[in-house]
Amino acid sequence: MQIVNYGSINFDRTYRVDRFPAMGETMQTRELFCGCGGKGLNQSIAASRAGASVIHVGTVGFDGSDLEEELRKNGVNTSRLFHVDSEQGHAVILVDDEGNNEILVHRGSNGMLGEEEIQDIIQTIREPSLVVLQNELPCAHVMIDLAYENGHTVVFNASPVNEEILQSVNFNHVHWLLINEVEGKQLTGSSDPDMIICRLRQRFPKLNVVLTLGTDGSICQYGDERYHYGSYEVPVADTTGAGDAYTGYFIAGLARNEHPREAMIRATLAAGISVTRPGASAAIPMREEVEGCYQNNTYQLRVPKGTSPDRG
Repeated sequence: MQIVNYGSINFDRTYRVDRFPAMGETMQTRELFCGCGGKGLNQSIAASRAGASVIHVGTVGFDGSDLEEELRKNGVNTSRLFHVDSEQGHAVILVDDEGNNEILVHRGSNGMLGEEEIQDIIQTIREPSLVVLQNELPCAHVMIDLAYENGHTVVFNASPVNEEILQSVNFNHVHWLLINEVEGKQLTGSSDPDMIICRLRQRFPKLNVVLTLGTDGSICQYGDERYHYGSYEVPVADTTGAGDAYTGYFIAGLARNEHPREAMIRATLAAGISVTRPGASAAIPMREEVEGCYQNNTYQLRVPKGTSPDRG
């Protein structure tokens, strides 16, 4: 099954800092790293590197040709990109010595799509697809509804959570919801992982949920089945884009009709490898590297409490 990703495309400007500045404080940065990013671009590249067939839907500004070329170089189909007369979106990222990050995103050209373009896009998707989206492009609820009504499988990475999601998105039209702990709390009011999933399932009984928990791994609620898979012990350089690496590899597994637990394993390892080096899309591993690390037990798995060390 092909993946159609309705997602953002950004220039990333990543600054290395000793620590995050306090309010009103001016600090010098140690290093600047410029690269390609945006949740959409990162996830498309991750899914493609995981072996999936990916079509990226988004916008390219007047200065964004390098981002379009980066998608192409990574095997992503760019025939559904819209070229607009606007400055490309960008992100300003601070990364401290522990690899933690703080991120500001300027939407720029990513804000130029509307309902008419989304309708045109859906009409061009001829085969059943995984339609993937985040919340960095306009009218996420429109894309979700139209994709659902046209028989596609909808995968929603609800990030960032804002009032548009809370008021407009019909989660009954979402087949898979991928979120982290912060987004889970914003959607449910709870910071407890079990409660987050329970509240979502109470409101939307058919919703499948993947909740990522950082070093505590991730939980997948698939129908009535629940799986908790740990994280890998890796040297951390930069956590930027780790969630996108996870998402891209997970949806690639779904596109291959893998069992979700099997998809979780590769997604977890891909995310772990990605944090060992700087950057977002540049840090995402190829499928061969992930498989090699898995087969060779390169990294130690942290086993979640109350579970066995089964590798699946």
